[in-house]
Order: sequence, then C-alpha cells, then structure tokens
Amino acid sequence: MKLTSFRVRRYKNVLDSTEVAVEGDVTTLVGMNESGKSTMLDALYRLNPVYGDRFVELDDYPRWRRSRDSRSGDLQEITPIEATFKLGDTDISALSAKLGEGVVGSDTVKVGRRYDGEAWVEIAVDEKRFLHDVLDGHPAGDDLLGVHDTVAGLKGALETMAKEEAAAAAAAAAAAATDDPDASDDEPVAAADEAMSTTTADVLSRITSRLGTASDPAAVAEATVLARMPKFFLFSDYQRLDGRVDVATLKTQADEEPGASPKQTARALLKLANTDVNAMTDSNFEASTAELESVSNDLSREMKEYWSTNPELRIKIVTEPETISDARGQYNVVRFLNFRVEDRKHDFTNNFSRRSSGYRWFFSFLAAFSEFESRGGDVVILLDEPGLTLHAKAQRDFLRFINERLAPVGQVVYTTHSPFMVE
Repeated sequence: MKLTSFRVRRYKNVLDSTEVAVEGDVTTLVGMNESGKSTMLDALYRLNPVYGDRFVELDDYPRWRRSRDSRSGDLQEITPIEATFKLGDTDISALSAKLGEGVVGSDTVKVGRRYDGEAWVEIAVDEKRFLHDVLDGHPAGDDLLGVHDTVAGLKGALETMAKEEAAAAAAAAAAAATDDPDASDDEPVAAADEAMSTTTADVLSRITSRLGTASDPAAVAEATVLARMPKFFLFSDYQRLDGRVDVATLKTQADEEPGASPKQTARALLKLANTDVNAMTDSNFEASTAELESVSNDLSREMKEYWSTNPELRIKIVTEPETISDARGQYNVVRFLNFRVEDRKHDFTNNFSRRSSGYRWFFSFLAAFSEFESRGGDVVILLDEPGLTLHAKAQRDFLRFINERLAPVGQVVYTTHSPFMVE
C-alpha cells in the first residue's frame, strides 16, 4: 500500500489542513516556524504508529474549540487524521483471495483514526458480485440473487434450504430402505450424507471459507486493509542518543519502540548487536560489548558515506564500571555505556555529546531506524526537521541519504523551513 494523501483536522493547532498530496518516494512539508508542520507529521504517524502512541483528546483537541464542540457532539468520535492509500498488486491479490476476483472494485482506500483510537476504513466492496460468485452453479442461483442482496439474508435462506433438502433426502432414503428390505442399515445414512453435499451446502461452505463467522464482506475487506497498512516511523530531535548511559536505566520502559526516546535509541543499538540490557550486566558483558562495538563500526562506515564534512569520524563504545555509594553507605558497581567519537583526521577522541548536534542527530536516527528496519515490513518514514542543526553542505548530504538510503526502504515525509533541504 502506498500513501497518496492525508488530511489533519481538529488536532492541536491545525483546524483543517485540507488534503495534502504525498509522493510515491519523498515528500517535503515546507513552512515557517509554528506553522503546524510538526503537528501534521505527529498526527499522521498516529494513524498506524510503530511506537503505539494514541491520541489524547484532552491534550490534543484544539483548546479554543473544545468546550463549544463538546456540547454539539462526542469529541472521541471525531477523526483527527485520515489518509488515502493506493493498493498494490499484492494487496489486491490478498483481497481477491479473501473475497473473490472483482469484489473490491477500486485500487484506492481511505483510512482514518478517531480520538478514541478506533480506526475506520472506506473501501468499495461489491456485495452483489460476492453473492454472484458464491452462488455460481447453484440451480436456484438466479432466483436467490433476485431476492437477496446481502450475505446475511442469503445465508439465512441457504441454511433453511439445506435443512429442507437434508430432511427430504433422509425421507427418500428411508422410503427406499423400506421398499428394499435387503438394503444394509448404512444406506440411509449414506443417502443423507450425499444430500448434505449438495450445491446448497457447497455455497454455505464457500461463504464460510471466505468470511469465516462474519456476514459482511466489507468488514473482511476492512480488516485485511488494516492488517496490511504500513507502519509509521517518526524520529525527531528529542530522540538523540545520550553520550553516557547508565545501563540499569535502560531496563525502565523496556517496551518502548525504536526511536521513542534517547534511551530507546541506546536499546536499539543493543538489539542490533543481538544483545540486551541483562547481557550487559552478566558474565557475557565483554562479549556483548564486542558485538556492540562491531555494530557501531558498521554504522560508522555508513555515516562515512553520507557525512562528507568529516568522513574520518568513528563511534567507539567504552564500558565504564563506576563504584557508587548509596544513602546507607553501601557500595554498588554501576556500569555505563560511554559513547565516544574518534576523530582520525585530527587525531583525538571526545564524548559523543560534545560533537555537533547535526552529527548526533544523524547517528542517532541511523541507529534507531536500522533496528526498526531489521524487523522488515512496509514503513512510512517521518522526519521532523531533520536538517535543523545541519549546515548547507551537510543538508545536501542528508538529502542524498534520504534519496539513496531511505526512499528505497519506504516512503519518506519530512518537514523543513530550510531552502537547502528542498529539491
């Protein structure tokens, strides 16, 4: 599925964005400070967020309208974000496998999410075509189509017909057994089984195989669309990696998704190294550190390709045990991950937090996104002001990074007010 447009309404400072077109590869949202770019990106990511964030009506609904609008309706039922998607060949095939060829009559769908978290889907489903397909070959198919235009109505009629046909077949089998006293006791049962395998039973089986227990093809189509929607990955400045991290603090909020906080960016590095927080404190600590350094070297090599300002920078991870006394006078060993940057061009190292904001943002994003990317699946990448702390040359490098590295992975939508970040 490809995102083609979206619309934000009644969300924070955006009353109605109107329809915003989205390119198939890279889209730039350009505007002044405080014009609502970040708000629109934030609303879009909540359509199907990888982090699991939800709308909070009390905080997110426009304050100056909340009191008035709440008197005229339930604010929880308002849709702050809706988007239009174009279905791909695999999406259409998945829908056809569920419902039959041609039952979904359009290659575009609209999806929205309300303040209460519920998602809705608008999709063109030809229920009459579905009925025609499942009734194919049934002797009374034309008559049934003339009377019923819903699956629920058709199922009720077919179930009644099946019972009547089964009863008639059983009666005929019993009469035949009475006329032929030499027939075996199994013959009436066999005749009844044969009656139940008639075309009426077949049609009921077709409906069940396609819809399960549901009686609405539209509901099955909607569920299929929601299951195949791309995830939205949002990264912004506040998620930059810290220069020094207490390993123990990474255990808190361990269910955060990649990019949700600076600490989660550190967790993403651990996952990339096929290790976790517990491994950093047990007997395999040194082995885990070696794996982590290997991953950092891989990321550093990728940074070198897109950081022409100084391609001789390398990330180094130094593990630092530190003995700290608590309030009771007891001593504990606390382990830290210390991220340092080796500058081979100028022959010195310093802490990651002392490097430029642009470099720290770039590396942090690469670490968080690489861990998410390793999971696979469709993704829409949302970047909030990615070039804010980059000078013109670095912004040009980042545009190349977007086009060469990110766009092949998924659609990219980013905000900016810099002319150097607009192609």
